[in-house]
Amino acid sequence: MNRYALLLFPLLMLACTGARAEASQATFERITRVAIAAFPPGTTSFELFLVTPDDRAASVRQLSSFLGAAKKQRARWVVASEDAELLHGVLMEVFARSRRSMRIQTQIVVVSPIPASVELQDAAREVGASLEFLVLPPAPAPTAGD
Repeated sequence: MNRYALLLFPLLMLACTGARAEASQATFERITRVAIAAFPPGTTSFELFLVTPDDRAASVRQLSSFLGAAKKQRARWVVASEDAELLHGVLMEVFARSRRSMRIQTQIVVVSPIPASVELQDAAREVGASLEFLVLPPAPAPTAGD
């Protein structure tokens, strides 16, 4: 892991076993290394929501609930996925479901393989959220021993 110690994952969805669990752990560590840069030095934990292709509908429901719970609290958390198209679609649906009167004051750090999306920024702004984009580098190529 890294020196930032404890990470909280209230909605982290890594229900994997065997080799897939190792790949998921490697993905989680890559995301964590990128995401920690969005927080002040000395940060020891942050909220992370990992969007996986396993159940898109559940991701939308859970993320909508998480965003709604933020209400007017100032919050900063990470939403991440290796699948940029999936993440874009999930966030667009979540923002579309959010009521415009619910002025969310939260900052969302989006970690994915693609850079900023004006469409996502506009949709987030309509519900009072702000987005920061960090690019997730590709996974390292497997070595001969893998």
